[in-house]
Amino acid sequence: MLLFLLFNAQKICFPFCTVNNESSPVENLGQILFNFLRNSNSRHVCTKKFTSTDANQQIMLERLMKGMILNYQQQWILDNIPIMLCYRNTENREFCSRSFPIGCYVTKSGQTKESCNIRDGQNDIFYVFNHLDFEITYHNELDKIWESALSEDSSRIISAKIQVNSLNSNRCDRANKPVMFQSTSKDVEIPFYIHCTIYKK
Repeated sequence: MLLFLLFNAQKICFPFCTVNNESSPVENLGQILFNFLRNSNSRHVCTKKFTSTDANQQIMLERLMKGMILNYQQQWILDNIPIMLCYRNTENREFCSRSFPIGCYVTKSGQTKESCNIRDGQNDIFYVFNHLDFEITYHNELDKIWESALSEDSSRIISAKIQVNSLNSNRCDRANKPVMFQSTSKDVEIPFYIHCTIYKK
C-alpha cells in the first residue's frame, strides 16, 4: 500500500519542511511530501535554523511567531481524504477538525488559545508543534469499480488522523520537554519529526 501525504503548498509562507517534486501525479491536490509503505518509528524530516545574523531567516521566524499568535491552522490531504485532528471533549465524545495548529503562544499574562495543550506553559513563550503523529486506517474490500481500475493488491484508505505535539526529542513521548522560545529570541533551532501508524480494518 502506497500512501501519499499531500498538502497545499502553492505559496511557502512558513518555514516548514518542503520538497521539490515537479513530477507529482496529482498537482491539483498539492505537493507530495512523504510516502509510507509500512508503520514507521519517528523519522527526522528536517531541522529549521534561524540565526540573528541572517535577515531573511529573521523574517521567517517573525512570520512563524505571528502565525502562532493568530492560531494559524494547516489543512492536509491524504489520498483525497482530509487529515483530521481528533480529541475527546469533556463529555468523552470524539471531536474532529479538518485543520490543526502550527503551534501556540502563551501571552505575557498567561493566556493561550484552545489549541495550546502544553503542560506548565510559561508566559511569553512560543511552542512549535514539531512532532506529527499520523494514524492511517485502510481496508482491502474494493467494489467492482475499484477492482477494475486497480490491481488486486490495492488498498483503500478510509481514515486519516493526526496528533500534534511540541517535543524537544526524536521520540513521540509526551513526557519530553517541548520546543519553545521567547518572543525576543533570535537564534532558534526547530527539528521536525513524523510518526505513522497504519491499521487494517
